[in-house]
Amino acid sequence: MGKNETVQERHSIILNLLLEAELGQAIRKLGILCSTVPDWGMTSTFDSLNTTYGYMLQYFEKGIADESRTSMFRQLTAKAIILNDEVCTYLEHRSSMLLFHQTYRSLDRNSGNYGQYRNSLERFCRIAKNGTDTAGNTENGIADRILTDHETLLDSLFNDIWTSGMWDNEKCREICGLLKSRKISVSDRCLIISATTLSLLQRFDPQKFVILAELASDAETLVSARALTGLLLAASIYDNIIPYFPETVTSIASMAASDEIRPEVLAVQLALLLESDTDKVDRKIKDEIIPTLLREGSKMDKSGSSATTPEDFNPDWDGIMENSEIQKRIQEMTDLQMEGSDIYMNTFSNLKNYPFFRNVSGWFRIFEINQPDIRKSITGNAAIDPSVIQGFLASNLFCDSDKYSICLTADSIPEEQRRQIASQLSGQLDELKGIYANSSDRQSPIPFNTAVRLYIQDIYRFFKLFSRRHEFTDPFAGHINLFDASVLKPFTDDTQFERITAELLLKKRHYHDAAKLFGRLVSKRGNEGTDWQLWQKTGLSMQKSGLYGQAIDAYTKADILEPDNIWTLRHLASCYRESGHSERAIAFMLRAEELSPEDTSILLSTGELYMQTGQYNEAINRLFKASYLNPSSLRAKRDISWCTFLNGQYEKSAKHINEVLNDDVTAVTAQDLLNAGHIQWCTGNTSEAIGLYRQSLMMYGPDGFSEAFDKDSPLLLSRGISATDLSLMRDLLLG
Repeated sequence: MGKNETVQERHSIILNLLLEAELGQAIRKLGILCSTVPDWGMTSTFDSLNTTYGYMLQYFEKGIADESRTSMFRQLTAKAIILNDEVCTYLEHRSSMLLFHQTYRSLDRNSGNYGQYRNSLERFCRIAKNGTDTAGNTENGIADRILTDHETLLDSLFNDIWTSGMWDNEKCREICGLLKSRKISVSDRCLIISATTLSLLQRFDPQKFVILAELASDAETLVSARALTGLLLAASIYDNIIPYFPETVTSIASMAASDEIRPEVLAVQLALLLESDTDKVDRKIKDEIIPTLLREGSKMDKSGSSATTPEDFNPDWDGIMENSEIQKRIQEMTDLQMEGSDIYMNTFSNLKNYPFFRNVSGWFRIFEINQPDIRKSITGNAAIDPSVIQGFLASNLFCDSDKYSICLTADSIPEEQRRQIASQLSGQLDELKGIYANSSDRQSPIPFNTAVRLYIQDIYRFFKLFSRRHEFTDPFAGHINLFDASVLKPFTDDTQFERITAELLLKKRHYHDAAKLFGRLVSKRGNEGTDWQLWQKTGLSMQKSGLYGQAIDAYTKADILEPDNIWTLRHLASCYRESGHSERAIAFMLRAEELSPEDTSILLSTGELYMQTGQYNEAINRLFKASYLNPSSLRAKRDISWCTFLNGQYEKSAKHINEVLNDDVTAVTAQDLLNAGHIQWCTGNTSEAIGLYRQSLMMYGPDGFSEAFDKDSPLLLSRGISATDLSLMRDLLLG
């Protein structure tokens, strides 16, 4: 190993060797690493591993038959994977300044008595249920002290479990007792599950998989949602390691035996895919929806007096409002929210700087009104009735992390404004207040899909917004495709799972992944079945992935099952065109034209194909017909101008391109100006051509214009422009 390699780099090298079945080389490098660790247990484990592998090599050299050789090889690989983790973690614990290792060093490792933790948490839950004033006034010092002690205990337990190493049987039994105890509140159990998940994401541990698998079927929805989400996240990350650990494979496989868990796995997958698109959603809201609402709202403010009467409104305006940009954008926001997209990430991204969020555990806490920081913000001096806040936050619009942000922000709002907010909330949320008053905490029923969606939003915020997030490996750096994990095949190798997931991927324009799943679906069906829409969607995902041959096959099957479908015919034509088979494309467009002879879009597409193959008379007939049917079509005018140019009719071409340039100056493109320049130059109007080229250059920019001009150079040469003049023009324009 190189002297300058970091511990993590050495760990990765050894792990890759192990996964590539280079066990001997991995053991040699692991031996060098172990020699730097003054730990007898690890050294002893390595010696045993090395000796056993040495015997295996000797038996192999002597030709001794051994039916267990493959099994033993995999067992040694598994032991080496664990030892590699232990040694590298030990080395980093000593000096690394990463938060994980700093936290580990800050804890008293000898005080990790999980039995004491359990007793304390159960005692707190008893006190809360017996009516002790844990929800009382802030002047009640006993109540405040109990809540503060409970908070300190939870934070300590979270850090202990998060930074814990491999769990032996004793530790596994104790923590399992914590997680399964019905005498501990659901919110506390959920936090322990998150600590277990974060620990597992930090380092592979078969025991943690087993516990999460057991809790995935817990009767409490919040518990099972967190356990299953954590297990699936970890399984997708460790898919290449898990097969070496039979107990983990068995625990996951046993889960799949239950039909009830399959739709829950699907719910996790869909929520993960939607959350992975949060950056896109944020950009859409910031760049499209909000600017439109502000712009259109400003127009409405300036349109007339604010004092109106019923007689001021024309009933005919209703249709206009229904089709307005404002209504369209509001509907887009509604649709995003209804499908489960995370539309509040950007809103709350600047509200995560409170001390509460400096602790890792704060990001995974279920919202509780009696959390000490919240009591201080709400009941201390915010002048807001806590029960009203409870009613507001009882909704499932916000994840727990965002609910904490909402309440913690109260401290930064002037008192008068807080009172106004309190008054407004009191008037608007009476119904919610009444409903929530019957429940003392968040243990009320919540749909599993909702619990998963909100929890994944909490996880996403931690990995994207935590102040030291760069010290963690972000599972959301790419798409989390559970269907790619071989260990999860018992759940994902299912027609319903694949179909619904593929549909969402297609809708979100993740065409490559959609094509993968649609491909699996149709391969299972073969040529049987009558689901022509499945073949259409398969074709579209293949087409958008650039797999034109496979797309054509899928569209052809759709055409057989549902003949004369215009959508299918047009997409077949498009694929043949992209594949360089324009004549085949024309044949399908002619079929579409027969079905809808006055569809201007079909006429234009067919005309463009004829133009591409040099059949200008056929092209021009369709282009003029499209222009007649839709006189305002700029696409028709552009196509007619270019077609007549290619056909050598420069004056007609100039007439039609001028219509484009003069019709709507805001719609003129750099390509329009470039084409107009070509037309004028070939007509002999060099000065006019130069002026048009310069306008195009301003819109394109130097690089864009140079690329477009060079692309058209062969065409200009074929139209009589000399190579010398081309060079001069290029130098004149680009310098």
